[in-house]
Amino acid sequence: MKSFVLTCINMESNEGTQSKTFIRNKIAQVASLVFVCDFPQRWPQFFHDLMARLTSGSLAVDMYLRILLSVQQEVVDRDIAHSPEEAQRNNLLKDAMREMCVTELANSWYQIMNISIRTRRRALECYIEPILMYGCEAWTISKQTQKKLEATEMWFLRRMLRISWTAKKTNDTVLEEAHTTRLLISKIRKRQATFFGHVMRREKLENLVTTGMLEGKRSRGKQREKLIEGLADWLKAGKSLEAIEATKDRKKWRTMIANAVKQGT
Repeated sequence: MKSFVLTCINMESNEGTQSKTFIRNKIAQVASLVFVCDFPQRWPQFFHDLMARLTSGSLAVDMYLRILLSVQQEVVDRDIAHSPEEAQRNNLLKDAMREMCVTELANSWYQIMNISIRTRRRALECYIEPILMYGCEAWTISKQTQKKLEATEMWFLRRMLRISWTAKKTNDTVLEEAHTTRLLISKIRKRQATFFGHVMRREKLENLVTTGMLEGKRSRGKQREKLIEGLADWLKAGKSLEAIEATKDRKKWRTMIANAVKQGT
């Protein structure tokens, strides 16, 4: 079973042989059951063998964390009902872990935190940015809002690279160290443009709400920027009406979005 589990982990750590998420979860559950049966008598180096594969990259880290979660649910979690025999078994396993591998487990977290910048960027893009951009298709991005979003993006990168504000590094230097450019505004605008084109082509209630006019006079002073005005400026589409007309041709609209993304903000 030891060789089978390690072979599966090696395969899941390779992009070419990676399985679907539910299969990765099943492999983690099998590994946790093998841990319960074989640790520490038959497989005392269980965690050591897993940690040795962390250097393989982000997929290996993902698999390692899935196995730790399964072990926690099988052995440590008190919210899960266990029989008296299982509870006694789990206590013995936890005692063995305290004596043999607590230090290694703690050090593994430092190893995970010190993985490549590329892996940390992937974690940022997968877990943090989707939360930030939730519902961004309906945002109206003023200049002030754009500055706040750009500042947030740079704060993420500085935290990821562990750069203190006292280091007094410029944003350009931080971007060079992270091997990236400013992408957040382009991602938000791309999602907005894609959703806007979909709404315009449907010609339903959303289209009417977006393009409709209200009776009465305008309020005094400078008018608030509208979503379509911000998109038209980003897409270099001229006036708002020209942008709305361009949405009717799906291929043309996608080309405009792709060109705007290449040019950046």
